[in-house]
Amino acid sequence: MIGLVACADQGSSSPAIPDNSNQNNGDSPDVIEYARGSIKGRDWSYVQGRAVIFKRNNKNFLEIRLWNERFDNPCAVAVGTNTQVRMYAPYSQGTWRIDPLDPFSLIPTVIFSDYSAGSHARGNLIADQGAISVNVIKNDMVSGVVQGRFTPADVGATHIYGRFSVPLCTPLFGSY
Repeated sequence: MIGLVACADQGSSSPAIPDNSNQNNGDSPDVIEYARGSIKGRDWSYVQGRAVIFKRNNKNFLEIRLWNERFDNPCAVAVGTNTQVRMYAPYSQGTWRIDPLDPFSLIPTVIFSDYSAGSHARGNLIADQGAISVNVIKNDMVSGVVQGRFTPADVGATHIYGRFSVPLCTPLFGSY
């Protein structure tokens, strides 16, 4: 039997590799990974997206789409990827909680969309828990944090948590 033992002295310059397996471990609440989770039991990770401003009842709101694929010009993409996360929030900085006791509240909303069933079919799951934070709004960019969960278990695990940063586009798919 051969055994090998290795030691490093206390002054070792090797940096520790952070464990990102638990995104919100409570030790450092300010460290948040890019959005990821699961849609209908399938792993999902944010890669790219876009935001547009729209008007309802003379107020401005944001529609933010998060995709799990990259596009050359996200502002020119009408729908995006087959599985995506769509968010609707006021056009301002702040944090808004989803109210599960108000099923008629349209904003804030987190929607998990699955367009993989065909061009005319859409499987939408509306989060019944969560929050949307918009931390930065600039002329060309919106960034923040999303947390959402669709709790009924009959469709598979559906949840998301993490940050995003997307271009702010005009409603006609150009840059803002």
